[in-house]
Amino acid sequence: MTSGRAHRRPARAVGEPRSHICRLEILSLVPHAKLVWTERMWKPLFACLMTFFVSLPMSVATAQTTKALDVARSNIVAAPRGERLLMLLNLQPDRDKLRALSADEVNSTLVETGKRYATEMLSDERYKSYATVEVIFAFVTSMDEYARPNYGGMVKIGTVSFKREGAEISVTANNLDPKTIR
Repeated sequence: MTSGRAHRRPARAVGEPRSHICRLEILSLVPHAKLVWTERMWKPLFACLMTFFVSLPMSVATAQTTKALDVARSNIVAAPRGERLLMLLNLQPDRDKLRALSADEVNSTLVETGKRYATEMLSDERYKSYATVEVIFAFVTSMDEYARPNYGGMVKIGTVSFKREGAEISVTANNLDPKTIR
């Protein structure tokens, strides 16, 4: 039966440092210090490396959280205007999600959302002839007497313009004001 400690370390030799994690040997003839790895140094080193390698993918995953919003069909209005297509996205149902994001995250989320729905609209048979899409982001806060959205009372967040170049869609103008979300 042991009295308190299951493992006893050997007594310290004369001149040995008190730190048992790492031991420095100072050679009397050579004026430099040599680091000697002890068995007890591997466990903290292994724990630090494991923490680093486990947290690395998590930090990369949180850095790439830009995700397009899901906007219901009833909150999307599209109409041709001249040689471009105008599209209004009512983001009132997602207002709380947007308020929780920082200004940079709001901009990137809205650009991704606009790109998603612009691509979808340009692939529609009715709008294939258009090369540019201007996406208007707004909060339609009220309804009219027939329970339809009242666009006269909407709060405009801004616009993002997209241009189709072959199979790719690129951003040509970004006029977003994330301050209106607050």
